[in-house]
Amino acid sequence: MYFKMNPFSEIRVDKKDIFIRNKYDDILNYIKLIITSPKDTVLLNGLKLKGTLLLHVPEGTDIIEYIKLIAKNYYLNILELDFIEISKNPLDFFTNFRDYFRRLLEKFDSSHEELRKEEEQEIRDNAGEELENVKTILLINENKSISKYFRDKSLIEQLIMFNLQLPETIDFIKKGLILIWISHEMNDIIDNSIELLELFDLFIKIPLLNEIERETYLKAFLENNKELTFHLSHVLNMTKDWEIKEIAHLLRLAIIKYHLKFELNNVSNEITEVINDIINAEELIPLNAKSPEKIVGESIDAGTSSERRKLPIVQPLKQEEKEQGLKSFLKELEEKKYHEFLSEQLYEEAASKNYEDLVIIIEKLNKNEILEDNAKKILAKYPFILADTPTMAQIKLEKAKKKVDFLKQAFKK
Repeated sequence: MYFKMNPFSEIRVDKKDIFIRNKYDDILNYIKLIITSPKDTVLLNGLKLKGTLLLHVPEGTDIIEYIKLIAKNYYLNILELDFIEISKNPLDFFTNFRDYFRRLLEKFDSSHEELRKEEEQEIRDNAGEELENVKTILLINENKSISKYFRDKSLIEQLIMFNLQLPETIDFIKKGLILIWISHEMNDIIDNSIELLELFDLFIKIPLLNEIERETYLKAFLENNKELTFHLSHVLNMTKDWEIKEIAHLLRLAIIKYHLKFELNNVSNEITEVINDIINAEELIPLNAKSPEKIVGESIDAGTSSERRKLPIVQPLKQEEKEQGLKSFLKELEEKKYHEFLSEQLYEEAASKNYEDLVIIIEKLNKNEILEDNAKKILAKYPFILADTPTMAQIKLEKAKKKVDFLKQAFKK
């Protein structure tokens, strides 16, 4: 219902439209390892790959296009979120994500061989390398277009809960799948780092474009569009912390505006001022950067410079202030560690006495359902649960239950 299949034969993407950066090679090499050498998925000391890749990328990259390019070149279908369907009922999608995800995997299990049987021989004939099995990329892009519906809740926490409730971590390779999960919020990854390490084979962080990468892209644009020019170092400075799609859109917008006033610009092919006007008017606001400072002063050409609005001068801290700040920070750190330890103990106590009831109660809280009187009495014994979001409370309760069961088993031995 909330997923859609894109067959590799229908994927339309061109390599020349993608800015390939070094980190992208790690993604390609991981996928190639799985689809071309399934025997190698059992690594040193019995470590076995599961077919799960976690990516952290800034908003505005061309990572989706790059993954689709890999899928196209290696005959992989793409199964991804259907954002149109999700937007119709986002609450249902988020609340019941685990059920939908489970049904999806079950359906894929039963249909995998039949779906691939007719295509497999054709793919083997066309592929440059011998593919042992035909697979599908399950692509979950947790971007702002869906996360805006969930406020402080995280979809990746739902995935963690789904995995914790299983007897063992899913082997996606065995199901003919490669799960690629794209997160744009680093805090979600940090807050759940231990669970994510167990769930994913590999974590790749794609940083923002650096100055060299932006310069490379801008030079390539000038090389391919010789009829136009702009002051390279100035535009490079103006697009600090911008991503590739934002820069590309800025240049397209500048070209359109240049041609709208062509009768005024027919004596010059310089578009630096047009770019300035777009940024200063905030007609294009980058997703990963702070609001740009407005440019003041005279026009910019190859031989002139501009003044920027001066930033307020920040006075350095005195030695006593530094020491006081350090003491405050250490105290806060100690309290945090103690709080986390205490929280674990409380959840373990709850899991050992009322695990089944609390699972039902937290599930109702997650769905905003009304609690019965008996449920309210049980919850009153564990008020600390209300300090966490329902999803986080579920995660902590499941972790506590596993620890309690482990200790019980250990003492039996």
